[in-house]
Amino acid sequence: MPDWRPEIRSRLAALHLSAEREMAIVEEVSQHLDDRFRQLVSAGRTEEEAADAARRELGTPEE
Repeated sequence: MPDWRPEIRSRLAALHLSAEREMAIVEEVSQHLDDRFRQLVSAGRTEEEAADAARRELGTPEE
């Protein structure tokens, strides 16, 4: 399973959140991505396909 945290932190960097707030958001979003990744793998996707799909569903920082 991918470690989503570095990518999430990178996306949050421009918001200049407190460390505590950033940590809470990173953990929550990471858990949602883990859940979605597992759902996609259970539905028959490869781990690579599932990770890519979860990232796409998260969207881009501009969205």
